[in-house]
Amino acid sequence: MFFTNYKMTLLAVLLFFVAFVFAQTNRVESLKVKNLFGQETELRPNSNGITILNFWATWNASSLREMPNFEKIYQEFLDNNDRVKIIGIAVMSDSAKIGKMLNLTKVHYPNYIGTRKQLFSLTNNLSIPQTIILDNQGQIIQKWNGEQNYKVLLEYVLKYLNHSKLSRRERKLNVLTRD
Repeated sequence: MFFTNYKMTLLAVLLFFVAFVFAQTNRVESLKVKNLFGQETELRPNSNGITILNFWATWNASSLREMPNFEKIYQEFLDNNDRVKIIGIAVMSDSAKIGKMLNLTKVHYPNYIGTRKQLFSLTNNLSIPQTIILDNQGQIIQKWNGEQNYKVLLEYVLKYLNHSKLSRRERKLNVLTRD
């Protein structure tokens, strides 16, 4: 009887440990990444609005196709970028190719180099591309696996901004700037 209880307790502890290790984080306080020159930097959530983290790879066609959609959102909110921050994070990619791909896709939003471990700790998987949206407290409020289109991204950003503390005038200006 003791041996059976011991095995059950050991199994319960093991399952708890596995669940703890693979638990998905719901909040991002900071993220240490490297800039394109290899220098380490620390990213923090946008305290004035949302932060959109797009994990991409140079070898992934879906990543490269969706980057212009993020660029459009970036350009649309450039004058109001204290509310919407877009950050690309290249993972599982040859660092020499990252700059070439950024030039090819003609994106201007900030891009950094991250790790597979960071991607997995935030999303519980390694699929590429992935997009995570953080609120002003660093809480993960949206996750998408796979390629995202402009319309879905814009709708989500506007929905969040409409629910945040922006004045009616600021919201109206944002809507009027759309194509």
